[in-house]
Amino acid sequence: MEPIKVKELPIEYKVDKELLKLLSEANEKYGEYKTYLKNIDFDSKYFLDSIILSESLKSTQIEGTQISQDDMYYIKYMPNNDEKSEIQNLKEVIEYSENYIKTNKKIDLVFVNNIHKILLDSVRGQNKEPGKIRNIQNWIGPRGCTIKEAIYVPPIPEDVPILLDNLFKYMNDEFIDPIFINMAISHSQFETIHAYRDGNGRLGRALIPIQLAMLTDDKPILFLSEVIELYKPSYHKYLNESRKGNMSGFIKFFLQCVIEQCNNYIAKINRIKEIYNKDMQKIKTLNSNAVYRIMPSLIHQIVFTKKEIEEESGVSRNTVSTLIDELVKLGILEIDDNYAKLAYRYSEIYNVFVGKE
Repeated sequence: MEPIKVKELPIEYKVDKELLKLLSEANEKYGEYKTYLKNIDFDSKYFLDSIILSESLKSTQIEGTQISQDDMYYIKYMPNNDEKSEIQNLKEVIEYSENYIKTNKKIDLVFVNNIHKILLDSVRGQNKEPGKIRNIQNWIGPRGCTIKEAIYVPPIPEDVPILLDNLFKYMNDEFIDPIFINMAISHSQFETIHAYRDGNGRLGRALIPIQLAMLTDDKPILFLSEVIELYKPSYHKYLNESRKGNMSGFIKFFLQCVIEQCNNYIAKINRIKEIYNKDMQKIKTLNSNAVYRIMPSLIHQIVFTKKEIEEESGVSRNTVSTLIDELVKLGILEIDDNYAKLAYRYSEIYNVFVGKE
């Protein structure tokens, strides 16, 4: 198989009623999700921290990690290994990106090289020149296959710098195409270029929320790895078709992913609000002001020890210990010693985030 010849952006794509309808619905759902997030009953950062943790896990699951969704909140207690580091690295990328985009207002090669280096720090691919675009020909196919047996061969390495420069100019232009269409085309183009020796999938998925945050002057709040992992065969099908000229098919698939993920987030927020309001009524029986100081930490941590709540909330050790024991009696918390001794779990909230509701 020969290396693909990649067209520079912008490119033509077919606009029909279905695409326009999906684009309108994606814009509407994203706006609705932002409104729900803004009006949540507690600091939205706590919701987003769990969403980012879930995104980090889902993105690594696409690459084959064996850590399950149920284990999401126990990662902090697990021994250090490649899978744990991959998840932590993705979280670090989002934090780094938020600060970089605020300051520089653009996505460029320096930035993308830096987040690639973070992603591959101390994990699979660390020996494949993290933070440097490839200078060799790579290909995709069954393990050990030759280039002739490959299912996809990216462009020659000499073309990569030119294609990336063109891609970043397109990604940074909020007027060249509607934002969600720009994001779909940008993601397809990035994965098609396959600019690095390893980590292209993880990096490409991380760039989706980062680009949206940059184009809307917001923070990263929409992550698509969960829905991409759910529809992985369709994702690869439409991505491959986009490389053959059917970009509108991939755009439609991408817009459907945006709509479904926004609906998923809205449902989670609504359910968490129900749980939170119910539990806030329950804790009135404790006649304690301090319980209102630890509740945000419980929602933030989900799975925790008493010491962790003491450190985050600033409430004294004895008071935290007494209140957590009382919250267990009220049925709000459960004792959970799966990984850490004397740990606790905010089970109803936990179930929402790990998909058990």
